[in-house]
Amino acid sequence: MKRIFEILLLVVITHNCYSQEISILTEISKDTILIGNTSEIRYTAKNLEVKFEGPDFDRLKVVSGPNVSTSMQFVNGKMTSSLSYSYIFYPDEIGEYFISPAYFTVRDTVYETPPISIIVIPNPMEEKQSKGDFKVVEQQSLNQEKSADPSSAILRKKKKRI
Repeated sequence: MKRIFEILLLVVITHNCYSQEISILTEISKDTILIGNTSEIRYTAKNLEVKFEGPDFDRLKVVSGPNVSTSMQFVNGKMTSSLSYSYIFYPDEIGEYFISPAYFTVRDTVYETPPISIIVIPNPMEEKQSKGDFKVVEQQSLNQEKSADPSSAILRKKKKRI
């Protein structure tokens, strides 16, 4: 009888894990920056164990990062978790910059975030921009029910760096 209870408990826990939203979220605080200010980019894996490879910031200066934040909640018997990686950066010159993709490896599958364009404009009054709210650049839902159409999958092969 005890063995049956253990198997039933395992089935319930496994079902709860698979019915939760599984996603990768890319957010940025500002994509247009006044020169002399910073911006923050955040990559979050929800309800997923991943290996993370950060982006290349090219000519942007990274002030802080990667900063890692984890969260786990139990609400009404359901567990949700998130793992976030964030970077604070600033540009040296006016112009357009690109942040290369970041990569999340889940088992043997590699997911690529989109590259992000940053516009840096003059700041004649030397204003300090407020941090502001993050805006979503992309959210990749990895639930099997939602991505049944292979053409809508956001699965990309990781490019090897030379």
